Amino acid sequence: MLNLEKYPHISRFDDIPIAYASSLTETQFSEAKASLDNLKNLLPEWQVNLDKNVDLLGISFNAAIVNSANKNGDVIDTATAIRMFDTFRQKHLNKEHKRDKIIGHIINAQFSSYGESNLLYPMDIQETQDPFNISLGAVVYKIVDPDYAKQIEESSNEESPKYNSLSASWEIGMANYRIAMGSPNLKECQIIDNPKHVADLKQYLKAYGGDGTYNNALVYRLIGEECLAIGCAITSRPAANVRGILTKKKEPETARA
Repeated sequence: MLNLEKYPHISRFDDIPIAYASSLTETQFSEAKASLDNLKNLLPEWQVNLDKNVDLLGISFNAAIVNSANKNGDVIDTATAIRMFDTFRQKHLNKEHKRDKIIGHIINAQFSSYGESNLLYPMDIQETQDPFNISLGAVVYKIVDPDYAKQIEESSNEESPKYNSLSASWEIGMANYRIAMGSPNLKECQIIDNPKHVADLKQYLKAYGGDGTYNNALVYRLIGEECLAIGCAITSRPAANVRGILTKKKEPETARA
């Protein structure tokens, strides 16, 4: 049995819209939204050939925003993001946070610019305190749950009534955490790392039942340096921002006799 006692604190980053990329042509990509189109290289052909492996559906998405607090009251900083982002590779992809409903796995992890989603390398962002994304590329096993794979495709099709009906939510396990107080923007926060003060403020954090404020000041859980990506879920919560790919997948050709 998996022992996660070393990482007793779990953080979920919810409501990140997904985009799929399954055997897309250059013409189809030109129809996509410019921002998420920049994430297509998260699934290079040398890692997964989607034309050949027609049982796989490729998806890519911005999994979290670094240096900016999420709605669950958690935030991750640049140094920690650089340290842990590659632990997402080969982790599982599940349905609705049900770990017994595995529908795929994560292939790749990288950084991208906030807003434009231009792919970045650690050297590009190691000194910044401004927001940027952790971006993931993954594959869904269409043969495991064909109907759900179709739902994912529909969710990324702007012309579908189910557009943006699904989103991504990844989980991180952490050994410890600090407190960021004052603003959703991490660079504007006071960082509290004294263990006693952190313990005293724990009750006010959203992760532990609080409302995310202390004496009218916003308080957030700053993910600790020792942390590990556990996996990622596709959920039915509507995405807060519109970022879907508006193309249809290329159908495999029928073999001729």
